[in-house]
Amino acid sequence: MVSNPFREGAARHTGPGVADQLLRSSMLAAEARYFPGSRTRVIVRADGPLPPDASSALAPSLAAAAAMFSTGRDMFSAGPPTSGSGRADLADMVSPRAATSRTLVFAVAATAPDPGSAVTQECDGGPRCAMYDLCRTLPSTPDDDLTLAAIASLPQRQRTAVALLATAVAELDRSVTVEFRGRAGTDHAALSRAQAQALRTAPRDTGRRKIVTATGVLDAARTRRRTFYLECAEGDLHGSVDDTVLPQLPELIARRVTVRLEHVVSQLDSGRTPASIYRLLDVIAVDPASPGTR
Repeated sequence: MVSNPFREGAARHTGPGVADQLLRSSMLAAEARYFPGSRTRVIVRADGPLPPDASSALAPSLAAAAAMFSTGRDMFSAGPPTSGSGRADLADMVSPRAATSRTLVFAVAATAPDPGSAVTQECDGGPRCAMYDLCRTLPSTPDDDLTLAAIASLPQRQRTAVALLATAVAELDRSVTVEFRGRAGTDHAALSRAQAQALRTAPRDTGRRKIVTATGVLDAARTRRRTFYLECAEGDLHGSVDDTVLPQLPELIARRVTVRLEHVVSQLDSGRTPASIYRLLDVIAVDPASPGTR
């Protein structure tokens, strides 16, 4: 077994004093960075010092956003919990693990806390998969405008989940990166101050939706994570990808496809010009003559 000096160091500082607590927290943060193992972690890094209560302030928002984002479990159908029991469940789902002045480490529960849940596997709709999907839905960099725009085409509950997390980040007044590590996968996301402010108000559904079909080539550079980019003769289309289609995407990159899309028009509460975006619902046909990336 490989020696873990950070775990060993943390074990030597278990006292109640402030110095021991800071040393232990720093050691555990370093362990999450250099010895991630199989533990599921969410690591938030800021571009400046964070307030002392940042972990306890951000953990409930991370948990509530993941719970609302989950497609496998209808934990909170209308919004974040307000009851005492709901808040207790969230506390069990995402818990602060370690912190330094600019880094927060959170542990994510293996399964949802309620005893009636049938979820037992890492990616059967439990909190870890929901957190992974939430992370992959956020922009990957501070200038990832395509992913930022695609969020407007998500289902309302998922848009609200993103807005909830963005609000918590905006209140920190820092630009952050969000890293997910676990058996479900690994992903890096980013929320700059500007992105968090833009996302903290969930786009309002105008009710202007219709199903359309389109034919084009899935761009290899811009079709990634949970977004698609379709190069069409009539004009390029982009947006989010429905969960049922995600497993098919790797085989379809750079291929000519005919797809079924939901055309969504949403609007921010500020009243700015409505955004027209798309959600990829189904792949109808694949041109066998198109080469793809294989």
